[in-house]
Amino acid sequence: MKAGYGLSDVLTDTITYDQAIYPTHVNNFFIMPAGTTPARPLELLSSKRMKLLFEQLKADSFTYIVIDTPPLSLFSDAGVVAAETDGLVFVVQAYKTPRQIIKRAKELAEHAHAKIIGFILTHADYHIPHVYGYHQYHKYYSRSKN
Repeated sequence: MKAGYGLSDVLTDTITYDQAIYPTHVNNFFIMPAGTTPARPLELLSSKRMKLLFEQLKADSFTYIVIDTPPLSLFSDAGVVAAETDGLVFVVQAYKTPRQIIKRAKELAEHAHAKIIGFILTHADYHIPHVYGYHQYHKYYSRSKN
């Protein structure tokens, strides 16, 4: 099989989905790359074939199907996929992703009737001891005993 086959190739009937799924070094964890860049990706993602693929994957015992899409607020492709999923997880970069972009993405998800599961905050600068109040315990237990 040629490298680079993936989702778009499955949706255009170039290959079967089991030919586009690759095992990873993690037990029971597989990936399906995006595949060949299609002329009209939005049509493929909103096609009946995409819905059938989700159904087939679930029927074949894939418990979780995670789809990495471009930002919801920038590409309509993500909104089409979001409408077909069980839920969305937003990945937000601390101190970089503008609040209005997050708000707009949330509005688009709600408009697509997509369930928002949660947010992942990356590049956050925090210290666990202060977050959980550990600092006070550390001061108490690190005092020298006389």
